[in-house]
Order: sequence, then structure tokens, then C-alpha cells
Amino acid sequence: MKRAPAKPASRRSRISPRGWRQSGSVVQTWHWVAISLLLVNAAAVPGLTIENSRPLEHRELPAAMAIDPAGERLFVANESSGSMSVITTSEPHIVTEWPIGQRLADVVMVPSRNLVLTVDTQQHLLRAHRWQDDRLVHIAEIQVPAHPVQLQGDASGSRIAVSSRWARQVSLWQLTEGDTFEPLWVQDLDFAPHHLLFVNTDATLIVADAFGG
Repeated sequence: MKRAPAKPASRRSRISPRGWRQSGSVVQTWHWVAISLLLVNAAAVPGLTIENSRPLEHRELPAAMAIDPAGERLFVANESSGSMSVITTSEPHIVTEWPIGQRLADVVMVPSRNLVLTVDTQQHLLRAHRWQDDRLVHIAEIQVPAHPVQLQGDASGSRIAVSSRWARQVSLWQLTEGDTFEPLWVQDLDFAPHHLLFVNTDATLIVADAFGG
């Protein structure tokens, strides 16, 4: 396990959407999907301004999203840049970007710990961060089987499952009281796993094939 201070945010932006209203869960979901797409190409959307946006070859390519328990911030894991974009949900939407890895594939919240968990497909790492004092603070990280693509936490937030596509393995990790990761088990599979789902009161973990349906 490693611990390190968070790096400074590389940029800060404002999004000023016009004509968007949150009138229901479906509308709200698409509202945030649209905001995430702005991270790819803001210039393609009229009426929106993102200051200090970077050149096209450096844009983020969002891979996954998670919202905090209070509904105040959206955390967007960016695949190509390995950064995390944090977007405030109230207008005007403030975007800050935090470099945390190399190629992020998934992000989940652990509400009981106020933790943001990510997996990095290039560095093969499971990481924990906490939003604290308007900063994304690094808490812990640990090596997982090669090419992790998805995370799934149980209802308590104390056990985290990770699917590793090219390793053809699923691993289960205990999130300790000290917010570190301890391995519980690693299961070999005869297919490349992707989506995960805890069922039966978290007694069973369903693993979906990435390619075979």
C-alpha cells in the first residue's frame, strides 16, 4: 500500500449550460451524461463555455461516473488522460481536474467512508481517494490482476470486487477500518470478465462475460 499527498488540480473550468432543466431522474441522468460529453469536445456544443480547455489530443474521454452521497459533485473517471474530473451539480458547474493515474476504467463511491474508488487498466491498480477540503486526497492503492475494467462494492462498502479482463480473474478486496485494501481471494475464470453484480444480500457475485454475451 502507498500513501501520497494529492497533486494540485491541473485546471479549473466553468460550465454554463443554457436551457437544461432537471425535472426528473431520467432528465437528470442525461443532464450529467451531456456534461461528461463536454469533457470530450466542448466546442461542439453551442452556448457552452469551458475556459482553459486543452487541445483535442489531450482531452479526457470520460469512461465512468459516480455522484457523491449528497448529490453535490459528479466524479468522472477519464480514460485517456488518467485524470478525475470533479463537476459541481449546481449552476454554474465548476470543473476541476485531478491527475491520479494513467488510464482509468471505472469509478465508484463508498458513501459510508466518503471514498472515491477507481481502477487503472494501464497501471493495474485499485485506488482510493477522498474529497476533502475541496481537494481529491489520495488515501491508498494496491496492485490488482492485469487490466482491471470494473469495480463493484457490496451494500456495506467494506468489500470491493474487481474484474480483470486479460488476466481472466475476479478479485475481492476488504476495505479495512484504516481505509486500506486487503486481499480476500482471487478467482480464475475461463472467460474475460467485465460487469459485476452482488445479489442475494451480497452472498453471491454475478460476473458477466466481456465478449461472449
